[in-house]
Amino acid sequence: MRCPLCETVNPPGADACSKCQTPLTPLDAPVAQGPLETNLLTNPVSVLEPRPPVTVPASASLGDAIKQLIDLRVGAVLVTGEGGELVGILTERDFLTKVAGVSGYEQLPVSDFMTPSP
Repeated sequence: MRCPLCETVNPPGADACSKCQTPLTPLDAPVAQGPLETNLLTNPVSVLEPRPPVTVPASASLGDAIKQLIDLRVGAVLVTGEGGELVGILTERDFLTKVAGVSGYEQLPVSDFMTPSP
């Protein structure tokens, strides 16, 4: 980054010019290029009113997980352990790549097909 005062070239991310100590951090701040970008830069994510996450226990069956996906119109469910901790995620893609063609999948446990430690 070039210092606007003395033209010294400074490394990217420098807080101040190495020669004249002019603050450089305001120069790195993103500048909105319209109302949409202004909203993205100023509003917190909470204004989007995100839905609560959909969870299933690791011991749940794939049939139960599929029912959740369809009923709640979501593309993934979070898989939780016995203490409520996140242990995996089961997505529509997991169904397409890991479950499709497996007979009797409805009764198999989610833990066998989830992506662990997301």
